[in-house]
Amino acid sequence: MRAAYALLDAGTTRRRTADRLYAGAGELAISVGWLAHDSGRYDDARSHYAEALATARMTGDPGVEAHAFCNTAFLARDAGRPRRPSGRRRPPSGRRVRWAPRG
Repeated sequence: MRAAYALLDAGTTRRRTADRLYAGAGELAISVGWLAHDSGRYDDARSHYAEALATARMTGDPGVEAHAFCNTAFLARDAGRPRRPSGRRRPPSGRRVRWAPRG
């Protein structure tokens, strides 16, 4: 993770390239979080999911944002801290996320 963010901090001159790098870093954070989650390291997983969420919000990537929210919900359930869903809650971006298969 440190190496990925070090590359991003080094900068790029093209916005599209930077967005792709940030999306990749967000997905990487989700994957590392899932590995931590799966091995019972819930605090580490929570930290990686939060990093993924922050990265997604920074670039406006609704797919990575939704993925991070879903994994955070699974983590809350597995850690014994689920919350009751509320119709008033939405991702802080304010957008509704449409689910469509990729391919």
